[in-house]
Amino acid sequence: MKVLVISTKCNKANISNLKVDIVSWCDNELGLINLRDYDGIVFDMSDYYLNSYNVSSMRGVFEHHSISPDIIYDVLKKPETFIIVVGNPNTTVKQESILNLIGFSVSSEIRNGNTVTREKTGDRTFLKYLEKVKSYSYFLGENITISSHVQLKWCSGVAGYEMAGTLIPLLKNRADKILAAKLEPFTKMPSPYLYHKDNTVPSFGDIYLLPPIYGMDQNDMVSEILELYLGNEKPEPEWVKNIKMPSQEDIDDRLEQIGSKIADLTNEKNVLIQELENERQPIEILWKSDKPLEKSIERVLKSMGASIENDDENNTENAADCSFSYGSAHFAVEIKSTSKQMVDKNGLRQVRDWVEDLSDVGKEYKGLFIVSNEIGKKPDERSDNYLPENLIKYATSQEIAVISVKTLFEAYLKSKNDNKYAGIFFGKLHEKSGIIKLEIDE
Repeated sequence: MKVLVISTKCNKANISNLKVDIVSWCDNELGLINLRDYDGIVFDMSDYYLNSYNVSSMRGVFEHHSISPDIIYDVLKKPETFIIVVGNPNTTVKQESILNLIGFSVSSEIRNGNTVTREKTGDRTFLKYLEKVKSYSYFLGENITISSHVQLKWCSGVAGYEMAGTLIPLLKNRADKILAAKLEPFTKMPSPYLYHKDNTVPSFGDIYLLPPIYGMDQNDMVSEILELYLGNEKPEPEWVKNIKMPSQEDIDDRLEQIGSKIADLTNEKNVLIQELENERQPIEILWKSDKPLEKSIERVLKSMGASIENDDENNTENAADCSFSYGSAHFAVEIKSTSKQMVDKNGLRQVRDWVEDLSDVGKEYKGLFIVSNEIGKKPDERSDNYLPENLIKYATSQEIAVISVKTLFEAYLKSKNDNKYAGIFFGKLHEKSGIIKLEIDE
């Protein structure tokens, strides 16, 4: 391949088995070069000072029409050709950007940043190069404008077709703005009813817009880009997928069957995961605190057959943490979680108040105080001595039943093995006061 590099500072490209011509934007020779002689062109726009160059030699680029849509069309009309723009494609040379010179227009915005993400596309040509890009000074717009001249030139001989183009992102920043892309021109038929003589739609060479690697020598940067492009195989074209091999149908069928089995197993797995989550949900009462603990306890009580009375819609600031019924028995519940070993009297007083408030509705409520103490410890490491003796006497005198979350969890497990146990447990809570333990008179 014969390649041309137009730059300001490149003076070599040490790439084996490749003829590379290098010319400066500031060289008089630039206006005399025939771009049609090359299979690939690298426009190096990475020089920060390129905009400020206004030397007379640059006039030759325009006076001799060295770069134009006609010339670029002749370069790219073969699929194996390419154009690579390194740096902001809207950098101007004599008040004209490279993209405008070749008949395309992509907006850009000057912005500095250092967060980049590689896009998961099939094009991995410049993967190793883009991995080295750690910062940027501009980003690209998403829309491509194509000049009428390009429309006419690139679609000539293909009746009924028009020129279009798209940007395939290769690198983006955190805000999803494009930092590197492949510009893909293509022809499209605006109406399916238009007659056209030739069904063959022309394909074109590659156009890449790449950011520079700041701090990297321009010679090394351009060399690496060319090595990656010319050394890597291109991804297979889409039409390859439509070619079928003799034994492919059987293999495709087997793959489809396996895919179907995988889908079924995945669905079964997801169902089991949900069942497992539901099965293990009661464990939450052993470690949660505050409002989440209240909701977890409600779910456990409900699964044991209790009817929750104060749901979310009717709950108010003055309502109990939980009120529920089992059969004809009604309970007003205060739930207390603490990292300490013991709880204070406030929880028991609150239970008493809940009982008084709820009894006004014409039902008789039993006070129930549920305690989760030392919640930072494993359940078997927590003390069962969580209520001082004087508060045990107080709970008994106020006919308040007191249980720990450990006791409630044990009762839940027993109810899963014995469908009559829940009735025994709630009956005990209703009849007895003070600290309730499961081993008493079951």
